[in-house]
Amino acid sequence: VSIYDSLIRKGLVNQEQLAITAGNFYNCPVVDLSRVTPESQATSYGSGSVCRRHFFIPFAVDPVVGVLVAIADYSYSEAVTNYLKEASVDRIKYYIAPFHTLMQMVDKVYGPESQAMPAVSGKMRRSSSILRTQCVDFDIASLQKSSQSSSSEDPRIQKLTQELAESREEVAALRQRLEQLAATIELETAMTRELVKILKTQGILSAEGFERWLTSQR
Repeated sequence: VSIYDSLIRKGLVNQEQLAITAGNFYNCPVVDLSRVTPESQATSYGSGSVCRRHFFIPFAVDPVVGVLVAIADYSYSEAVTNYLKEASVDRIKYYIAPFHTLMQMVDKVYGPESQAMPAVSGKMRRSSSILRTQCVDFDIASLQKSSQSSSSEDPRIQKLTQELAESREEVAALRQRLEQLAATIELETAMTRELVKILKTQGILSAEGFERWLTSQR
């Protein structure tokens, strides 16, 4: 899960404070979505499932800078950018928003999660398993014969085509997740380094302890 979500759920940090701190860290402006009325032209670029997965929502369109996007966890920005580019969005300006406020707007615009379609991940895992089984037992000669007669009407071909598309979607989602995890680890490492430097500067961490920490990082 997102490190932002974990910190907030455990009560370790206030969501507004976290948004402001993240804005300073990433040099990104912060937006209060409770005072924003989302534009339908902007929200049409997103969907409930994708916005919940990457913690963002397009909320306005500016003729100069492009689509304005609020995002709770900036480490997801690369995945969001790739998603919006596929939707033909060329210009994007990001704003960091408090986590819960953003998710409330997602529910308001796209409907609550309970009303959304069933989770895709479980369905895709079952489909990929079925696909592997059918590939092993598939009668190639029968397939070729059927395809020569009426391949477009063969229900087996249609079913396998659909399952292949779902499998590719699962692979793409997993690849995006790996990129997000790498970005999260990078962010955590950078924040840890800054924390250790502050501890050393304030004398809380001794020079020997700091050197031991550096050695462990190598």
